[in-house]
Amino acid sequence: MSKITIIAPSVSGGGGAEKTAVLLSNALADAEYNVTLCVMSRMEPKYDLSKRVKYVKIDENISSGNIIVKNYKRIQRLKKILMKETPDIVIGYTIQGGIISCIMSKLLGTKTIVCERQDPNRFPKSMRLFRNFLYRFATGAVFQTQEAQLYFRDIVKNSVVIPNFVDLSTFPKVVDWSERENTIVAVGRLVEAKDHKTLIRAFIKIQKEFPGFLLKIWGEGKLENKLQKLISDNNMEGKIILCGRSDNVLEHIRRAKLFVLSSLYEGYPNALLEAMVLGIPSISTNCPCGGPADLIRSGENGFLVSIGDEIEMADAMKKILLDVSLAKQFSSEATKKREMHNSDTIIIRWIDYIRSFIDE
Repeated sequence: MSKITIIAPSVSGGGGAEKTAVLLSNALADAEYNVTLCVMSRMEPKYDLSKRVKYVKIDENISSGNIIVKNYKRIQRLKKILMKETPDIVIGYTIQGGIISCIMSKLLGTKTIVCERQDPNRFPKSMRLFRNFLYRFATGAVFQTQEAQLYFRDIVKNSVVIPNFVDLSTFPKVVDWSERENTIVAVGRLVEAKDHKTLIRAFIKIQKEFPGFLLKIWGEGKLENKLQKLISDNNMEGKIILCGRSDNVLEHIRRAKLFVLSSLYEGYPNALLEAMVLGIPSISTNCPCGGPADLIRSGENGFLVSIGDEIEMADAMKKILLDVSLAKQFSSEATKKREMHNSDTIIIRWIDYIRSFIDE
């Protein structure tokens, strides 16, 4: 049985990349691989991790303090873990996992696949230079979009584009339009990158025309107080609701009439993919590094709008809410993502790519 070790910063914070790290670990274990998930954290997973996946907390016995000392200790501990596990291949998840896996590749000669999950431009210059230097030692790379792959074209030669997938066994059924509620939903951490301010302002622009509608934003983060003040300053309490985090957010949003992603940048947005799989007519900013544009064909299965443009976003929301036939079209077309992005289809692509290195 081939051994795979996945290295990720954490799977405890509830983010999209963390969720896909767990889904990938579970799927590879189901495919009869011996999987170890190593995290740079002391916390337990937020998502359901298969009992067949060995879970290792790299930071468990590492004291906090000087970041240089902490990272040195991480490298030494991970080195011992990999020498014991002897994986056939290591998958470095996100920039943190990618960097440390490439260091292990140099120290131990392990085959390494780096797995970028964010817009590669959205890091400090010094970190980008360090990452780009180390990624040259990677055996291969998995990107979510062609835009991200193009960024690394002169750094990692053997790469492939594999989008995110969904585990349909965990998804509720698509709700008929007649049973949908007058709700607009968004899902994402309350941080600058998600730009919920633009979404809130766009909803305020249409609220008088759609007085029976609510905007519900699911997620938590450091901007909660600022966003709540924006809501209060515009007398939108009870109309715009910050719902916090939920372990079952799909059940909460499945009856919505509209989903909106207002991000400044994304990798391959799980929240948008999941909303479309649920058949919710969706709007997204056309943000780098190309994930929303890969999912939405604007005017066919949703709308793409400009980043930070509350007027364009409000107009797109109105078009969908005023035109039931268009909303139903978007809903029907969006559900086709169920087959295109189901775990059975996508994991085969992962396995084929992994085998190409293991079988060398």
